[in-house]
Amino acid sequence: MNYRQFNPAAGRGIALREAPLKSGTCDYLLLVDRKAVGVNEAKMEGTLLSGVAEQSAHYAENLPDFIQSDRPGSLPFLYESTGVETFFRDARDPAPRSRVFSFHRPETLAAWAVAPNTLRRRLAQMPLAHPLLKTGMRDCQFEGNTALEQSFVRDDPRSLVQMATGAGKTYLACCFTYRLTYKTYTETKRYEKSETLIQEFRTSPQLRIAVTVDMIATGTDIKPLECLLFLRDTRSRTYFEQMKGRGTRVLTPTDLQSVCGADARAKTHFVIVDAVGVCESDKTDSRPLERQRSVPFDRLMLGVALGKRDEDTLTTLAGRLARLEREVNRGDAEGNGGWEIAWRTFAGAPACLRPRRHRGEGRRQARHIPRPNRPRSI
Repeated sequence: MNYRQFNPAAGRGIALREAPLKSGTCDYLLLVDRKAVGVNEAKMEGTLLSGVAEQSAHYAENLPDFIQSDRPGSLPFLYESTGVETFFRDARDPAPRSRVFSFHRPETLAAWAVAPNTLRRRLAQMPLAHPLLKTGMRDCQFEGNTALEQSFVRDDPRSLVQMATGAGKTYLACCFTYRLTYKTYTETKRYEKSETLIQEFRTSPQLRIAVTVDMIATGTDIKPLECLLFLRDTRSRTYFEQMKGRGTRVLTPTDLQSVCGADARAKTHFVIVDAVGVCESDKTDSRPLERQRSVPFDRLMLGVALGKRDEDTLTTLAGRLARLEREVNRGDAEGNGGWEIAWRTFAGAPACLRPRRHRGEGRRQARHIPRPNRPRSI
């Protein structure tokens, strides 16, 4: 898919053709769940792929700021392909090198992206993390098993075990297979335990405190939240109102009881504990709406489509669209469905991002919008 026709709803995994980088473009930028996870360097059939690995690495290291990636730094999954032959490597491996593969499914890349370590890194750690016990093994069997595991540490592409007839090759093979299978089982159970802990944090009445090292603003939706503790000041009126808004989320009594226990009846209010005087400090909304003047409009739109939702990006987009609305003849615009949809969608964005200036208008509009009772702060 060409990045100028990018449709984030096209699928979970998208290969974005000619995606812009900090300098130049890459052949294909690989997206999973709207986040960049890898690149593909496309070559003509017959090209020697072992000589183009540096190009895919260069692409992976030059992702622009307006495109969200799954992790900081270089992208992990690097492909080179002629359409007939495909090379792949994971840049997070201890000694990354390309191997002959096909393209992986988005679900596979998504699972690998959140894993704490790659398969080869886990194999390299196995001798120390899970030492082999010699109990019940012959010296030659123990030596052969240990040598195989050390080949993982060195990241050897292949290994050969040579043993005399009757020395116990089958026993060695079974032992080594069990070691690998047990390691995989252990990692799977560890992952399942992590998922269970996350779910417990979301629903357990005993886990009641969430801590953030930054500001809780847009993108945070913890509906049962009943207490906001401020340990850091902010000079932005918009941020402050957004942070207070985290406590105004409402939920049904059933949902509240599933988190807070059977005694909870309704969320009627929330408490602000101000340890730094943030409620009394002066706030300002004097920052200009256009905050990313050097970012081209198409790249700004692409960044938003890929999930970039920070205040600077959204206010810049709102400013650009507001300026376009002033410049475009509204009579002509009425006949242009695409522009009309965009204008109606974003025309109110500046009002949302600058609540003090547009408070009166927002209140007039709110009279016509039914909404549930919101908890009050005390």
